[in-house]
Amino acid sequence: MKKALAVILILIVLCAAGAWFAYNSWKESPAYSLAKAGLALQANDSMMIEKYIDIDSVLSDTIDVIVRESLNSYGGGESNDMMNMMITGFASAMKPQIVSALKQNILEGIKKNSGNSSAGEMPKSKIKSLKTLKKDEDLASVEVILLLPESEEEVKLVLGMKKHSNYWRIEKIENLQENLLKIFNESAAPMLSASSNPEQDIAEEMSAYLRNIGSSMQRAKLIRGQYPTDLSLLDIQPANIPFKGKSFKTNNFEVEISNTANGSGKAVAKRTGTKAYTLTRYYDDNNIICKDNGSGICAQLNLPAY
Repeated sequence: MKKALAVILILIVLCAAGAWFAYNSWKESPAYSLAKAGLALQANDSMMIEKYIDIDSVLSDTIDVIVRESLNSYGGGESNDMMNMMITGFASAMKPQIVSALKQNILEGIKKNSGNSSAGEMPKSKIKSLKTLKKDEDLASVEVILLLPESEEEVKLVLGMKKHSNYWRIEKIENLQENLLKIFNESAAPMLSASSNPEQDIAEEMSAYLRNIGSSMQRAKLIRGQYPTDLSLLDIQPANIPFKGKSFKTNNFEVEISNTANGSGKAVAKRTGTKAYTLTRYYDDNNIICKDNGSGICAQLNLPAY
């Protein structure tokens, strides 16, 4: 009996020791530090956020990605290498000031929200899964899959972490480039949709087609001496829209061209569905004319003259 009790006591001690060791190992793991960083973000605790996230490094990498993507999209390619180098050099020189200003704004916003009881009501991303991809003595890569609050869309982040004493700190987002646009669109969508006029985007698309058609008509007349009567003869091709002679149709509007032998022709975009208004551009006039038969829709649209 005594021997059995002794064995039980030894097992209890071993279990307790194992639990203590596992707990302390967990406390010094990257996953534990990520959990602490998440709690700090939810609590708007700026000091703890700075402890577990290297804000300067993450912002610096973000600026690099933005500059690089901007040059790829608008930089002019190999023919403008010198200009690209100048822009990159200027961005590098200004980056410390930009990072400092952004970090200050972030921390000030966190401090303001820390005393705001309604801050906790903001939608937050949910963690779907978390796993350590690789880990050595002081460096680790951790994969976190988040569900974005508005769309429940998955975003996979690979976080580069570095060990400091007995905790781990997020130093970089290793797959930042592929996720930056997705995260930005998700976070900006509610703000943009709350203040925009839903009809504005459609009207801008309509007017863009009219301006393209009008400019192309002017070029055609300059070359051939007359306006063409078929859209397929123009030097523009709206993507994924099949021309049908002098007209084409999208899900939201239809466009038709007309011309006269000696006068100025026009392109007209008619809004289809429940909305009733038309946009007209005469080939020799850069202005877009809106008519809504008194419904007031034209007054809601911002269609600047070019």
